[in-house]
Amino acid sequence: MLADPGVSAPPDAAAERDAAAERDAAAGQLVLAGRRLADRGFSPGTSGNLSVRTSGGFLATPTGADLAALDGSRLAVLGPDGRHVTGPPPTKETFFHVACYRARRTPARWCTCIPARPPPCPAWRGSTRAALCPRSRRTSSCALPLVPYFRPGDERLGPAVEQVARGSACLLLANHGSVVTGPDLASATAAAEELEEAAALFLLLFGHPVRPLDPDQTTELERVFGASWE
Repeated sequence: MLADPGVSAPPDAAAERDAAAERDAAAGQLVLAGRRLADRGFSPGTSGNLSVRTSGGFLATPTGADLAALDGSRLAVLGPDGRHVTGPPPTKETFFHVACYRARRTPARWCTCIPARPPPCPAWRGSTRAALCPRSRRTSSCALPLVPYFRPGDERLGPAVEQVARGSACLLLANHGSVVTGPDLASATAAAEELEEAAALFLLLFGHPVRPLDPDQTTELERVFGASWE
């Protein structure tokens, strides 16, 4: 049977075709983001995970995936509730990615989790916020919320992340890593990279005399440029 090119596809078929095209585009962007972060040394081995929201749910990196070698046709496809639909098993931390998307006031489209390594560990014992030296307007607030430690995959991390993510697009997981959300690929990856650099600078200067911005200067930065983490 030959299709008549002059006859439009049924609405359901057209919607399915559009959804597939959207997934393919999102998958391509997720692959590029993984390669970029891995090239910067932010995701050694099979650590780190990424996800992207689509109109039909989410795409996420598979569990145990190497971000430098992602295959757009081998990503985990999740429904709107975060349940696995098809593809390889998703990262075991998908649940807190979904919690971040649910918590954000503006629709976040990207979520990255960078594993703990020397740069992203600027936490003070007993503190609920981790101080960072300002590196750019994205880190002008000088501090980020710190989520208490839960082992990787512990689902108690979901509610803890969701509560903190309501007030910050970026947060630190104690003894684990950083989580960054953003409305698009460029802003999410740039924020993740800038956070890593700010944390590296913090550790480099730790224990040395520094000249931090005073509260008035910090307030001025946030007023002029906006609090980019919020």
